Amino acid sequence: MKPTRRGFLRGVVGCALAPSLIARAEAERKVLVLVQLSGGNDGLNTVVPWSSPIYHNKRPNIGIKEDEVLKLDDRVGFHPSLVELKRFVDDGKLAVIEGVGYPDPVRSHFRSLDIWHTARATGRLSGPGWISRACDAAYPEDMSSERVVHVGVRQPYSLRSAMRPPVTLSRRDRYQLFGRASTKSALHELSQESNTVGGKRSERLSRIRSVMRDAERSSARIRGALASYEPSVEYPGGEFARSLGMVAATIAGNLGSRVLSVELDGFDTHGRQRQLHDPLLGDFDSSLGAFHRDLEQQGLLDSVVIMVFSEFGRRVKENASAGTDHGTAGPMFLLGGGVRGGLHGQAPKLTNLDEFDLGFTTDFRSVYSAVIDRCFGIAPETVLGAKYPVLDLFRPI
Repeated sequence: MKPTRRGFLRGVVGCALAPSLIARAEAERKVLVLVQLSGGNDGLNTVVPWSSPIYHNKRPNIGIKEDEVLKLDDRVGFHPSLVELKRFVDDGKLAVIEGVGYPDPVRSHFRSLDIWHTARATGRLSGPGWISRACDAAYPEDMSSERVVHVGVRQPYSLRSAMRPPVTLSRRDRYQLFGRASTKSALHELSQESNTVGGKRSERLSRIRSVMRDAERSSARIRGALASYEPSVEYPGGEFARSLGMVAATIAGNLGSRVLSVELDGFDTHGRQRQLHDPLLGDFDSSLGAFHRDLEQQGLLDSVVIMVFSEFGRRVKENASAGTDHGTAGPMFLLGGGVRGGLHGQAPKLTNLDEFDLGFTTDFRSVYSAVIDRCFGIAPETVLGAKYPVLDLFRPI
């Protein structure tokens, strides 16, 4: 096979790259925006198998009727609230990955999120989150506080790192080093020990102190970027839209942020699902649409990849409360620079259920593998610890 430029750059070991090659490799990397739909988004009412009699039979009260569906093909379509996502698919910009999950699924919110956040079956017992590992591998010498940013109150474990703590933005007038308490605790413990034992403890102590000092300096830089940003579009009201607006401001501020994270909560729809899920999807769709247009008009869209995921899907059959219970497989979405739009993966079969749940057809780490390759420019197995089939989710560079 003809060697690629990306492959050449990865193969260079132990020698200094020319500045022009370094700049080119950096330009190929994308800013990754993580959107977590917390609570377990019902994938079957998001990407609707409208042509399946089983779907309509199992969901007589909460199912999306055929004439409501925004059809993508003769098999599936979007929930009627997802008008922006439908436009993205029509324009070839949105990748819809069906049937995403993992072996031996866990239906606990916390344990399942731990698996997604670490990309490992043992969750937090396995160590840092996958984003932390990816940043350590891609940027081993860069400890900038702004490298990883979360907008919201709850920091995802995927971002956690003792040596590279992410920052959080909860409102435009607030800035905080997330993990600050744990970082100060680690700093205190190390301070009580000899700084000369083996040299490594002293080096770690010095690095943590450096991170803390940089975090103080980054506060002013981030506040300045947020205060000076003028969005090119009007965002909808609501916390999720405000969070995405702050993400856009941070990217436009050119602070060197490579991963930004937001969360939309409320997807644990055990009852009254249509009354809860429909407006949630509407909020998600309109906010993401505004964010996309803002990035596009600011000339930033080609450098950004947006990845949308949830900890699990919901059961096929509706429950007695007109809702759905915890399930397994569900869809993921990718949007942005270089994404190959359309339907990807294999649709899970409603005729072949696993304990009343959809059997997963795509391991979520196959999606991560494609994202790690494109956004971090490193071999996915260095982050995931194993090789997974890499989905063809991006156009060639």
